[in-house]
Amino acid sequence: MMTDPSQLEWLSLVEVSGPFLAAPVLENAFPQGLEPVVTSTRRRIRAAYEEWRDAVDQDDPLLPRLHAEWIHLILAELLEFDGDSLVAWKSDGLLASVEDGVDGSSSLAPTWVVRSPSSIDSKLLVFAVPPGSELGTIGQGAGAAELYERVTAFCRASTVRVGLLTNGEQWMVINAPLGLISGQASWYARYWFQEPVTLRAFQALLNVRRCFGPAERTLDALLEESTKHQDHVTDTLGEQVRRAVEVLIQALDKADVDRNRDLLRGVSPDELYEAGLTVMMRLVFILCAEERGLLLLGDPVYDDSYAASTLRGQLADAADLHGYEVLERRQDAWSRLLALFRGIFGGIAHENIHLPAMGSSLFDPDRFSFLEGRAPGAPWMTDISVPVPIDNRTVLLLLNSLQVLERPDGALTLSYRALDVEQIGHIYERLLEYSVVRAGTISLGLKGTSRRQAPNISLASLESALMAGQEQLESVVQQTCGRSIAAIRNDLSRAHDDGAVAESVATLIDAQLAKRIQPFAGLLRVDAWGEPVVYGCGSFVVTAGTDRQETGSHYTPRFLTEKLVKQALDPMVHASSVDAGDPELRTPEALLSLRVCDPAMGSGAFLVQACRYLAEHLVLAWQAAERGGASVTIEGEVVQALRDRDPLPGHPEERIAIARSLVAERCLYGVDINPLAVELAKLSLWLVTLAKARPLGFLDHNLRSGDSILGLTTFDQLEQLNTKPDLIKYQPDMFRSVVEELTSEATSIRRRLRCTPVRDIEDIESMALLNAKAQEILRGMDAIADGLVGEALYWKGDKRGLHMGREALALEAIAIAHGDDEARLRVRARAQIALAVGGGPQHSRRPFHWVLEFPEVLERSGRCGFDVVVGNPPWASYSGRQAVPLDAWSASYYSSHFRSFRGWKALHSLFIEQALRITAEGGTLALLVPAQVADLKGYGPVRAVLRSYAVISEPAPYFGEAAFVGVTQPSCAVIASKILSTASDPPASEEAFTLDTLADQGEIAVTHDRDTGLDGVLSKLRILPKVRSDAFADPGVHSGNSAKKIVLSARPQAGAAAPVREGRSVFPHRLELPTKWLLLDYRPEEGEYFTIRDLKLYASFPILLRQTAKRPIAAKHSDRTYFRNSILACRGLSEVPVDAVVAWLNSSAVAVFHMTSVREANQKAFPQVKIRHLRDLPAPRWDVMLDAVGSRLAELCEAASRGDADALDELDSSVSWACGLDQSEHETVRRALARLEEG
Repeated sequence: MMTDPSQLEWLSLVEVSGPFLAAPVLENAFPQGLEPVVTSTRRRIRAAYEEWRDAVDQDDPLLPRLHAEWIHLILAELLEFDGDSLVAWKSDGLLASVEDGVDGSSSLAPTWVVRSPSSIDSKLLVFAVPPGSELGTIGQGAGAAELYERVTAFCRASTVRVGLLTNGEQWMVINAPLGLISGQASWYARYWFQEPVTLRAFQALLNVRRCFGPAERTLDALLEESTKHQDHVTDTLGEQVRRAVEVLIQALDKADVDRNRDLLRGVSPDELYEAGLTVMMRLVFILCAEERGLLLLGDPVYDDSYAASTLRGQLADAADLHGYEVLERRQDAWSRLLALFRGIFGGIAHENIHLPAMGSSLFDPDRFSFLEGRAPGAPWMTDISVPVPIDNRTVLLLLNSLQVLERPDGALTLSYRALDVEQIGHIYERLLEYSVVRAGTISLGLKGTSRRQAPNISLASLESALMAGQEQLESVVQQTCGRSIAAIRNDLSRAHDDGAVAESVATLIDAQLAKRIQPFAGLLRVDAWGEPVVYGCGSFVVTAGTDRQETGSHYTPRFLTEKLVKQALDPMVHASSVDAGDPELRTPEALLSLRVCDPAMGSGAFLVQACRYLAEHLVLAWQAAERGGASVTIEGEVVQALRDRDPLPGHPEERIAIARSLVAERCLYGVDINPLAVELAKLSLWLVTLAKARPLGFLDHNLRSGDSILGLTTFDQLEQLNTKPDLIKYQPDMFRSVVEELTSEATSIRRRLRCTPVRDIEDIESMALLNAKAQEILRGMDAIADGLVGEALYWKGDKRGLHMGREALALEAIAIAHGDDEARLRVRARAQIALAVGGGPQHSRRPFHWVLEFPEVLERSGRCGFDVVVGNPPWASYSGRQAVPLDAWSASYYSSHFRSFRGWKALHSLFIEQALRITAEGGTLALLVPAQVADLKGYGPVRAVLRSYAVISEPAPYFGEAAFVGVTQPSCAVIASKILSTASDPPASEEAFTLDTLADQGEIAVTHDRDTGLDGVLSKLRILPKVRSDAFADPGVHSGNSAKKIVLSARPQAGAAAPVREGRSVFPHRLELPTKWLLLDYRPEEGEYFTIRDLKLYASFPILLRQTAKRPIAAKHSDRTYFRNSILACRGLSEVPVDAVVAWLNSSAVAVFHMTSVREANQKAFPQVKIRHLRDLPAPRWDVMLDAVGSRLAELCEAASRGDADALDELDSSVSWACGLDQSEHETVRRALARLEEG
């Protein structure tokens, strides 16, 4: 039964920010709606409120007592907490005050605690503050810390999820889940009587039954259930935005056809997709700004003629009155949006409306001039625009995709106040997986799956498959869309009867084409208008491009960015150790001189969090300076006397806005290989720094696009024309002096830019001019740097060719240094060819030269490098079964330029080493990486590089598999402090570093709710000896990147082949027959690799073990076959029967020891048994074990292979006995194993 939508209307009457209660959860919790408040209670509350309100207004001397009584009345009478459950807070050890001030002078604690009389577990913390207090802040003096965040921190520290914060008028419910984004919802007492449903909702959610009722109906449970809907909101909204971008591009394509393909002439598919995505980003920014009251929403002129928030309602009303056909014939809404975009960029100055200019590349009308119907290069200030004929129905769809969440049980209007900046970034970052291409032939859009949402296929391919037969057609369609054969067959059977589709196609295209499409009509997906998706030849098509997750790019949730940013920046913002009881904060000048970089920023999640963190500390540093008698200007500068300069505003919100803007413009740097990601990062930072009447900050100088690991990091590389600089100087001093002169000039300009105070749009324009000037100065050096990297790539280790290439480049470099522009163009052209070597897409090789992009950071003298490098680099691996293809030229370059690439070849390894190079001595590195980096042998070179440059912080935070949605690989953080500018000699140790697996960061609980006796059993097992280290090996067939070529499901008709086993064929005491075949004589093509050893080696191992398992699983290898590397092998032990070793490996004692001590055993997906784990297993006394079973060992093992329970029990008991465990301890082990396997 559906809840009446009016029962949830109270959601629109309260202020919600961040994750709170999801509508579906509320519908389930209140299927009959909210219960009314008892009339007598409501009357007493109203009378008490009016008395309290009068006391506040008249500054009554009895106000403190009335204030306490008013709040207690709500808790006791409305929420029904009695004296046993509502306890005045005392510092009694059950909870502790959170010291959150810089100097420790301001502490925060609850006024009351709600808990059951029979338990010390708190259910709700109540914080009462004086009347009139801003719930955003607390404390004395300007710039005090934000109150609701401190309450959130207290709740988390006390492991109490829900807090109630009130000043008597505003009642803020705080949702503070551990490890997730917090949220708040505010009720206002004055509205309880104007809108009684809000009072009912407040009572229904917070009354005593929501604390102590059935567990599944408590407020904690409702909030927890609601978190599951956050991913659904993100997924649904992301898909809606993708469809909206597709519709917009289709509309632009149609307009292009109508204008004889002149509108988009010269516009690349990538540029068109970027334009479509930019329109949606503009709308998101506007909706956020309007809801926060930072534009003119509420002004009648703005609401009627400009506002995006009101436009959707106006269009929806028109559709209701006149039908969608009228919207299809009108095109004024698109012109209105363009006018709004222009107004935000350039401002509006009119007697009836005034909007200050905000500027920014996001709203620049000249960036995508074709959106306004202007030719490329036609200035918006002078050339007349002829807006593209995009109809009102399309505009309504764009706005609906952003403002209305589609749900099976009805649409839900979205509030952008409730969406976190990171959540918005996540939505758009997923759209980076798509691109636009031109259809080379007539193509059809097929129905897809959740994994393949918008598959396309050419009509010719379908017709060709149909000619080959129904089975071939079904196979081709399945390969394209991923749907089941049954579903495809069903759609094909209905295709001939689907007259509606034929009619729709005929109206869109000619009748002859409709006839060709008819056999496949049932397979077609429909667009936002319900029309079948058909692309004509030459049309622009949105298609899934390079999947960022395939290259290891994952969006980082806020709880991880918060944790890493805090750990990385804490030492930097304090002048004394943070371990000290009262750490001293650095000065505002020192804080604004910090330089923080994310070398793979994506949509800017880490930079946003760094902005928040540094801004909060900057506000506190200003406050400390003011307490010392200094003044602070509106530009954030600390002075002894203001004289004629404007002071920093006193309002906390204004202060934090100014602080965030200063931090974003001066302290934050970011790089991403995808230019669209750079624009998303700018959007994220603009949203977090957005302030009324202030322009959008200039970020183009510090957020840049390029390949972070392919480029120059030192001036020596450029001056010596050597990507690996040595003592040989290839250039005379004259060239060196030119490089020094140019980079010094550019550095000086960038420093001026960095310190430019921003008051209005003219300051932003000035900064843009300075940035362009600095780039122009270094344009020639950039071409030389590109040429240098291009030569290193092109010659792929050919020293003679590389030497000749560098010599030729040296001659051109001298000419470029003298201002020869033709030489620069020649070098640029040669570099483009060299950088495209290997056939890969050229845009994937865009070197990022750190010394030229950020010369003021990578300077020769002074503090060279970033103070903090933080981020989540791509996790792509070029080794193993999930290897991403890597061309030979890139592989050669990485191998010769990165020590970390000598082991397990992975992209994140390169990022770790590059991050160390660009970090200043004494600076901090904090990167999220796969947990295997900590201890996997193949990552030894990475650990050696880390120890050469830095001190690793141990134990490193471990986040398990919970860090990323849809990612099963466990993660950890590498946090290190750089101590050397060059690698040490001799090489540092490759020893593993420890992980903090028991910490509170998405941890694994290796204790597993143990029996009281299990710890004693494990202690006994730990002191037992180990088997010799060479007993185990990993010789299995490594299929590399050729698995589909050499591992076959059936025996090939030609070529030498043999059966090959996989891990899934290994069971306790039993091997199943091989089901796959290994092609032995396959000759690899260029770039392919695999490893197959001689059969004699595989036959020499008498025991095989499954690698992907929670515990060791072993069987005798009697028929001696090939096996893949999903199987580990045991050589056996001298003088110990093979059957005894197999029984030991399969025993409960070994299983429990492994599962309670090995991190990889606890992975939900693909738990692992590795060689190092097997070498650590406790070995029994073999003589004791053999005495226990006597001559029956072989007989028992044979019975065990058939699953005989008695035989398995007897073997298991004999191993426990041989490990020194008595019968009681053996039973403890068996119980523990049962629990572990269930968990």
